[in-house]
Amino acid sequence: MLSRAVALLTAVALAAWAPPAGATWSLVAVDPATGEVGAAAATCGKMVWFIAEVVPGRGAVVAQADTLLDGRDLAAEGLSAGLTPAEILVELTDPTFDPAFETRQYGVAALSGEAAAFTGAETEDVALSMGDGSLTVQGNLLTGALVVEDTFAAFQDAEGEPMEERLMRGLEAGAAQGGDSRCPPDRAAKSAFITVATQDGEVKTWRDRGYGPPIEGLRAELDGAGCSATASRGSVLLALAGLLALRRRRRAA
Repeated sequence: MLSRAVALLTAVALAAWAPPAGATWSLVAVDPATGEVGAAAATCGKMVWFIAEVVPGRGAVVAQADTLLDGRDLAAEGLSAGLTPAEILVELTDPTFDPAFETRQYGVAALSGEAAAFTGAETEDVALSMGDGSLTVQGNLLTGALVVEDTFAAFQDAEGEPMEERLMRGLEAGAAQGGDSRCPPDRAAKSAFITVATQDGEVKTWRDRGYGPPIEGLRAELDGAGCSATASRGSVLLALAGLLALRRRRRAA
């Protein structure tokens, strides 16, 4: 119980000041055979993991470009309710919900229907998506279309491997094509993550630790089984300290 409470408090505190992700490439996928669902992404910004939500036994969503966290949350609610990705995207792109939806990019994969993506007309090039029934890959402000195309192919080529390994290979393939166009040529991203949920509700997350290139760091975390399924007491204290500081600034404004 304590570990769950700590993880929840950490998420709430960090979300209060986490910056939205801009240029990003990502994958969302489901495995109908095992019931696993997963998401992975990389960007030249910080804390990219806030763009995603996985719903065990249902599916996963990423909300990127001009990230709208309310959109991410609405999609997660739709997944929980058993809506298909296509039905969820109809809600996300309703102008009465989000007048600025053309600045957004979403990817949704679900066990309830075929994966789907949306790339708004006002997202920055290179912006595109590719998908099949159980996977969608999307990106914006990329070095080229091959970032998405090779990410998609690498995930497909790794069929039979664990979900997290397939997602990792996708990110590596996208990074090899340059990834986020804002980053230096030898550094395709500044933050990256993988999250996988099993059908029985276990959620596992791997994140780069901020030392060196994030894709390589994420690979090291994955191979070393450095999974952050729960948060430490130290991390929640730091997160709460950040939240309190933010509240003080707001009150002073």
